[in-house]
Amino acid sequence: MLIDENCTHTTQSLSAAEISDYLNQTPHWNYDESRNLLSRTFKFSRYSEGPAFAVRVGEMADQQDHHPDLHIHYKKCIVEFTTHSAKGVSRNDFICAARTDQIFAQFKAA
Repeated sequence: MLIDENCTHTTQSLSAAEISDYLNQTPHWNYDESRNLLSRTFKFSRYSEGPAFAVRVGEMADQQDHHPDLHIHYKKCIVEFTTHSAKGVSRNDFICAARTDQIFAQFKAA
């Protein structure tokens, strides 16, 4: 499972078929072909949860050495992953997407 994996430094961009397969494992995420990135919008009941969530995602990203763009808005946070060195979406993006989903589940449970 993606959640059990760690990012690697040797990675390449995925084919359209591979992206489709990984999207089945991360069903709330969207692939934006024109921007060549993976994204998801996370919604919260209070504003303060968005920045707190972004900090937790940032800590995970530092641990995995794979960093997303984070956009904090009122009661939501948009997370975008792409692998610049691979010039597209890689397996690392899906590993971090799965880990981000796990972080969000902890916010919903609280």
